[in-house]
Amino acid sequence: MAVLTLLSLAACGSQAAPTEEPAVSTEPSLQETVEFLERNFDRFTIDGSTSMIPLHQALRYRFSAKQDTVTHSQTVDAFERMLRGEADILLSVDYSDELLEKAQSGGARLVQRAVTREAFVFLINRHNPVRSLTTEQIKDIYSGRITNWREVGGDDFPIRAFQRNQDSGSQIRMVKFMDGDALMDTDVEYLSLMGSVIEQIGSYDQGFYSIAYNMYTFTEKQYPSETVSLLAVDGVYPDDASIADETYPLHIRNFLYHDETNAAASEFADHVYRYLVSDEGRKLIGQSGYYFRNKK
Repeated sequence: MAVLTLLSLAACGSQAAPTEEPAVSTEPSLQETVEFLERNFDRFTIDGSTSMIPLHQALRYRFSAKQDTVTHSQTVDAFERMLRGEADILLSVDYSDELLEKAQSGGARLVQRAVTREAFVFLINRHNPVRSLTTEQIKDIYSGRITNWREVGGDDFPIRAFQRNQDSGSQIRMVKFMDGDALMDTDVEYLSLMGSVIEQIGSYDQGFYSIAYNMYTFTEKQYPSETVSLLAVDGVYPDDASIADETYPLHIRNFLYHDETNAAASEFADHVYRYLVSDEGRKLIGQSGYYFRNKK
């Protein structure tokens, strides 16, 4: 069985946990990196999470002769495509241990490198008077222990807690947020698209006393809505400042993935990563609506 190699700034406790990023032995100059990407960008296929489309789009505008709009297969489908050799690199959220173990058993040696920071946020209808919840209150809502808004300082009305489909990056993130606490699985409505989350929460009949979750960049910058409000978590509201300084508690990282057994894809991934951590790449990340990954 092949050994799964994961390289990340984040740490996990499982067997498939990431280790430290490797040092690059012979780094080309930024000019050489840019020239490589300009020559080779269109030879490779990038896929990943829906929430990472803006970064992919910015890279295409910078390096590709094709200036068309990019699409992603969504988090899990993109992962499966890479394992089948249909995608060379992924821009994505952190994957579940089950998917990482599947890659390992299939002979892949995945490399995971943190490239941007992001936030996991909870959404309510703007007419809902609740403005802040604690981490434990959210877990209690999604486990089914809290079922009425009056239990968290709101109106006397049942809570409708939307979830995402099982193969979405948001659902992977939600399972990790629950930290071993089981998500309720009866009388649950699952939403298949990130945009559907915003539309349902924002609608009067479906969303007035609902709650859901999404990625900050998508919610605030790709699909903004005047009928949806973000919740403060543990007293900290998610905005550009609290995500940038990581005072908002549910800050997360997005990653670049590739399979180390694919030499050509690995070379391409190395150049994309080197570009993204350069000053020019960090500017592009910021213009795409994300935050730089920390060097620590």
